Amino acid sequence: MTPEEFKRQLNELRWVIFRGLLFLSVWKALLVDEEGVASLSLTERNGLLNRYKGFFAPVVDALREGALIQFAKVYDTHPKAISLKKLLAAARREASLAPNATVNELRQIDNLLKIRNERLAHLDQTPEEIRLMLPELENLVEVIKEAFNKLSLAHDNSIYGWEDPQANPARHTTQILTILAEAERKRLNARPVQ
Repeated sequence: MTPEEFKRQLNELRWVIFRGLLFLSVWKALLVDEEGVASLSLTERNGLLNRYKGFFAPVVDALREGALIQFAKVYDTHPKAISLKKLLAAARREASLAPNATVNELRQIDNLLKIRNERLAHLDQTPEEIRLMLPELENLVEVIKEAFNKLSLAHDNSIYGWEDPQANPARHTTQILTILAEAERKRLNARPVQ
């Protein structure tokens, strides 16, 4: 593998991780109110999700599965896959792909990735356990971001920020729920008294 091909694959993998982060962010925003929006109580949030569960139930499941699939791609060992494990193996075989890292530093990245078997493999939980798995998934995501940035740093001294200021999915999701809650309040207040 050439250094240029290594960089291309690293960039492609960065977008896989970024998509997983977007899915995770919206999923979390639907499940828990991280923004602390006072106009939307927990009761209202749960009421909206329940009232429109024909929409929100499959969306929440798809976001969870989408995030897990994107993060699992990081560990894929299929010959045609682009993954951190495969890029790390290439860097260990060919020193020119990671000229800014020692063998020991590459081994440390490999040790970070071994955490996958202890974390990602156990994240396929039932809906009742979803809130409990969020901290574990967030820890795994931090490991993935750290391993990616260490490998990128080893390759060409670059690291990546993972927040896109243009795409604030958690804030946008909370705003949409707030708009739905306001519409629901208006609908309930407009009911004729019987």
